[in-house]
Order: sequence, then structure tokens, then C-alpha cells
Amino acid sequence: KRKDMITTMLVVAIAAVFVVQILCLVLLMDQDTTVATAVAPCIPDAQQQPQRPLSYYHQQHKINLDAKVPLVMVGTDGSGTRGVAAILQQLGVPLVVDDFVQLDVHAASIGGWTPLVRSALSHKDIDAVLSQYLLRELPPRWDQQYATHEHAAMSPTVSFAFKAPIAMTLIPQLRRIFDGRFKLVHVVRDGRDIAFSDNQSPVNKYYEVVHGKDGSDTHCKAMRLWNDWNVQAHRWMRDDPNYLVVRSEDLMSPRRGAVLQRLARFVDAPGVPCSLREVPQRGSYGKWKQLADAGMLQELNRIGKEGLELFGYVD
Repeated sequence: KRKDMITTMLVVAIAAVFVVQILCLVLLMDQDTTVATAVAPCIPDAQQQPQRPLSYYHQQHKINLDAKVPLVMVGTDGSGTRGVAAILQQLGVPLVVDDFVQLDVHAASIGGWTPLVRSALSHKDIDAVLSQYLLRELPPRWDQQYATHEHAAMSPTVSFAFKAPIAMTLIPQLRRIFDGRFKLVHVVRDGRDIAFSDNQSPVNKYYEVVHGKDGSDTHCKAMRLWNDWNVQAHRWMRDDPNYLVVRSEDLMSPRRGAVLQRLARFVDAPGVPCSLREVPQRGSYGKWKQLADAGMLQELNRIGKEGLELFGYVD
């Protein structure tokens, strides 16, 4: 009997040690998970899943489209709207696209943006034409064009989105047509870089409509439009909680992570994919420092003073 008792006690002791080891292992796993989350607060890229249209997710999650609003991306040509549009796509924003390189919509069915904007800048009423495009044509297209991976979460607050940089001049019309219920991402780049951009189509298309023929240098014209349009867009939207300014330079700097988090919160995305964290090369950002002589730089700073100060480009 004594031998049986000793055997039983040994079995119980061994079992107790085994249970303690399991508990310790579980605690260590929990600690490892906590540390990993703190070090890398982003969403790991999941394996690729079969693509499905967004209507599939509406049915699965009973998404109420009436609770969502459109999102518009604007900015001066060359400001970096394409990069921001690509980021928003990866955050689950359904982007309607005509040009799959620039990620733009061209409004071709209503004659394109150029005559529309020229009319608006000449104080002509374009609401009827623009509302036809924005309210009847674009919304059905996002479900036809946009497909997402099964693991990607859609923005719960954006019904559809489009990128039209020049629409920054049409914000009063957008507010009337959408009844004030839309999100606006305003992408800004240093106006001195814009002044030396190879793309001066806004100057060629719109400068004389606004300022007439004044004989200014092309760089100065570009800076004047940059200052006028970006400052005005900010004045129109600055008190609206659905307005977000993104400086494209910040996406090329150590501030990238903070900007990505702001974008994710703006569209109520669950988090930022880890693949977006890497800071890309700066490319041509800051080229004005090599291209502008002292006299030109002084003139650009004078013309763009308000905008350069407003968006933090002046020390």
C-alpha cells in the first residue's frame, strides 16, 4: 500500500509539473504577441485570395450605402495625387478610374474637365451638367470596376471615390451637388516645385481665364495658380471635419507612418498594411533649389507667400 501511495504521489507531481509548463508556454506566447503588436502596428499582407466585386461584400456584411459618402481627391497637377490615390485603394477605398496609369476620371461623357472648369471660372452655372456625371454616372461604375481581395476590409464610410485634381476649383459645386456630404483629400506639394514642373497644362488651359494676358514668366504663372487654388480650397473646406490636407513631401519622409495613419483614420480603415510603410525615394522633390536663381526664387516666394506659409513650406 505504501508503494502504491508513493507511485500515486509521483504521478500527481509529474502531472502538476506538466500543467505548469503549459501555462508558462501560453503566457510567453501572449507576451510575444503583445511585443510584436507594439513594434509593428500594421496589418501583415495576407495571402492572395480570389477577387470578388464589392457587391459581394455588401451582401455578406449588409453594408448600408446610405450611411456612406463619396470621397474626392484634388490637388494641383504634379502634386502627388496619384500616389495618395494608390494608398487609399490599399486602405479599402473603392476608386472609380478611367486612366489606370494616372488613376484619374476624365468626365468624358460631359465633355471633359477643361471646358467645365473654364465655365466655372467664368462664373457660369455648371451644376446641372456636373450633377448628372457625379450622381448618375459615377456611383454605378465603382461596383463594376473595383474588385478587392477577400482579406481587404472596405472603408465603412466611403461609398465611392474618384481622383480629379482640377476639381479643387469646383468645391462650391461639389458641396451643393453632394449636399455637403462628401470627403475631400487635398494633396499639396511645394509650389516652387510645381512652378518648375514639366507639366504646365493648368497654366496653358486656365491662367488667362482667371488673370488675362499679363506677360508673366511661366514659372510665375504656375506659382500664382498654385497659390490661388490651394489657398482657396483650404478656405472653402478648413472647418469641415471631412477635409484632410496631405503634403506629398511628408509621404517621402520619416513622417510617412503618421500620414498613413491619418489617412486610415479618415476613411475608417482598420489599419495600415505593412507593405505601405517603406519610405520611397524622393525623386524630383525639392528640384526648385537647383533650378531657381536668386531673383526667380525671391519672386516665387513673393507670389506664393500665403500658400507657402499656410501649408508649412516656409521655415
